[in-house]
Parts: sequence; C-alpha cells; structure tokens
Amino acid sequence: MAGVVFPHVESAEDATAAVSAMGGDSWPGDAEGALVNMLIVEDRAAVERVDEIVATPGVSVVFAGPGDLRRAYDGDMAAVEDAIQAVAAACEDHDVPCGITAGPDDIADRIAQGFRVFIVSDPAAVTAGRLAAGREG
Repeated sequence: MAGVVFPHVESAEDATAAVSAMGGDSWPGDAEGALVNMLIVEDRAAVERVDEIVATPGVSVVFAGPGDLRRAYDGDMAAVEDAIQAVAAACEDHDVPCGITAGPDDIADRIAQGFRVFIVSDPAAVTAGRLAAGREG
C-alpha cells in the first residue's frame, strides 16, 4: 500500500483533482487498490468547505492539519480545535477515515473522537494508541 498526500485542499474541485490524479487504482474506489490519497484540510477556506471535500467520491483519508490551522486561526487554539472537530464530524458523516498528528498524551482522546489515521513522531504514541484502541501495546 502506498499513499500520496495532497496538502491545502480547499474545495471539492481540489479534492476531485487529487482523486483523479491517482487514476483508477486507489482505495476506496478500487477495493483492491494499492494506493490511498490523503487530503489535508489546513486553512479556513477548507474548513468552510470541509463537508464537500470529504463527500467527494474516491477520497481515501482526510487529515486535519493542526499546525497550519494554528497559523490560519492566528493561534486561537479554541478555533483550531473547533476546526479539527469539524473535519472529524464531516469524516464521520461520510464514513471517511480521519487523520491527525498525535502524541502519547493525546492519542487516546483523538481515538475516542473518531480519528483513525495518525502521524506520530514518538514511538510511545504508537504504544499508547494501540492500548487506547484495545490492542496489545
């Protein structure tokens, strides 16, 4: 399995272009597909259109990009978290796996919130995540 990351996706048109760039071999369009596309929502325009982005046929995974969202919302962490939760809700509504960065201290909360794909830099986050998901550490 291989993936291609598409940063700064801001609309359904961007999402359609990303899916099309993958050809017909990507999951979930091809259940046996060996490729996944990962679209990152990381600015205000994308958050405003997150439902249409996630609803685009053929989208594999949508990530909430907290670092760039922090910049987009001028460091307002409450607004950043609201944006992250909007991405998670859209993913849940459309049955699309949702991703985010996580560390050992917050991965259990993110799993409980419905996130299923993680970027981690600390191996302890993997152990904590496995335990939070009910798997052996």
